[in-house]
Amino acid sequence: MAKLVPGLRKRGDWYHFDRMVSGVRIRKPLGTKNLDEAIAKCLELNSAPSVIMPDVWGKEVEEYISDNVSSEHLSHMFAPTRKYQLIKFGEMMNIRSPADVTEKTVANYYERLKAAGIKSNTSKGYIYGLRSFYRWLMYKGHANKNPALALKLDRTQLYYNHPVPTVKQRNYLLDNAPQNEMGFILYMGFEAGLRKSEIIECNPSWLDMDGRVVNIRQTENYKVKDRDNRIIPMTKKLHSFLSSYPLTEPYILRPDLEKGSKRYRYEPKHGWELFIKKQKKEYQFIKMQTLRHTFASHLVQAGVSIYKVAKWLGDGVEVVENHYGHLTRNYDPDIER
Repeated sequence: MAKLVPGLRKRGDWYHFDRMVSGVRIRKPLGTKNLDEAIAKCLELNSAPSVIMPDVWGKEVEEYISDNVSSEHLSHMFAPTRKYQLIKFGEMMNIRSPADVTEKTVANYYERLKAAGIKSNTSKGYIYGLRSFYRWLMYKGHANKNPALALKLDRTQLYYNHPVPTVKQRNYLLDNAPQNEMGFILYMGFEAGLRKSEIIECNPSWLDMDGRVVNIRQTENYKVKDRDNRIIPMTKKLHSFLSSYPLTEPYILRPDLEKGSKRYRYEPKHGWELFIKKQKKEYQFIKMQTLRHTFASHLVQAGVSIYKVAKWLGDGVEVVENHYGHLTRNYDPDIER
């Protein structure tokens, strides 16, 4: 069949178009059993732009997503969203290959997003996605420059802007932490950056005291956010605290309580509020979620790479960059990891 017209195939009684062009396989049902009609449709397809200029963009996006999920730069949960954003960019701007994209293309795309009523932070997120994609293309040698870098984005506050304790304040709370569940919450938040739900669900199997790491992983009753397990180095302070803390089964905090219909198996909010109310006035702004943000903020200020911080937090690199990247200017030599 292919000798008659390139790409013409027959399966059973029906004709199909199936052709490999520049490494991209193009398949389409022709919807006919008649040979003459099939030939006519095949000739039409062979002259179409999608065949003359195959969708290299889509192929590169697929490879980028696969590569970044494998290397854990993208989570399994966020990967479909990033893929959708990049494919939609290609469709909206009529892009067939990464080489088609110029700085003007990106600028026009950004303006079209805003004109469509998409929120500023969301539009900026799409541009960050393009920048990430082109960084990968350049690393692979598939692009010479990043056309999304030159675009000046609207000024919006993406980063975490709530106050966090100073190093001195954090150390004071840790050094004076009670040997009870409030102390456990302080240490797991400040020293390991665990989410509230992770602190509540923490069990002894997550704490490798010999290997000195915290291993956050899914259990039968708990699903880690984005379903991504992660390993966090255990600091000397955290190891010392846990060495004398009762690591009870099946949960370290309130092992007597099981998961019910409420969001959390156990809600420590009231206990935390009572604990923080007893502290000096300068500490009373600290909420449970502040602990995790302090962990991330202090690491970035200490010069730890955004990639490492993201890996320990279990968040995407760009999420951490957006929220804490501005702190890289505030290097603090007093912070150690």
